[in-house]
Amino acid sequence: MLAVLLIPVWATAQNAANSSFQIKGILLDSLTKEGEPYATIKIVKKEAPEHALKMLVTDMKGHFQEKVPGNKGNFIMTISSVGRNSIVKNFSVKSGEKSVDFGTMYITDASNELGQVEIVAHYSLNIFSEIPFYRLSLYIRYLHMFSFGLNTHEISRF
Repeated sequence: MLAVLLIPVWATAQNAANSSFQIKGILLDSLTKEGEPYATIKIVKKEAPEHALKMLVTDMKGHFQEKVPGNKGNFIMTISSVGRNSIVKNFSVKSGEKSVDFGTMYITDASNELGQVEIVAHYSLNIFSEIPFYRLSLYIRYLHMFSFGLNTHEISRF
């Protein structure tokens, strides 16, 4: 009797374990052919693009490999990295398919650049302009004394 009760639980657990597939690939810089580290990868169902099924990042060499929940359907993979053009790949997974290999993909630099930047100071950056001359003189003597390694009894020489 106990075996009959456990069969549906076992079947459900097996079905849940089988309801995922694996994605893998390599992301390289298009110019240097070096791996693109820490690029963000987002997997969504094509029918529900606002809900991410899986988020991951590439490793230091640009490799990625991860299980994604779901067993079949149409998906969208978006790869983004700071200062780079995003890569968007549509792909389909058939029932029973366990792995999707994207192979080697190349990411390019974004062509949008910032315009000219002008830096303006609204107050004096000279810290000595606020110090009266006699204090400045003592401060400089103090620094001078320690920069040459003089003892405190030699301060009278200044």
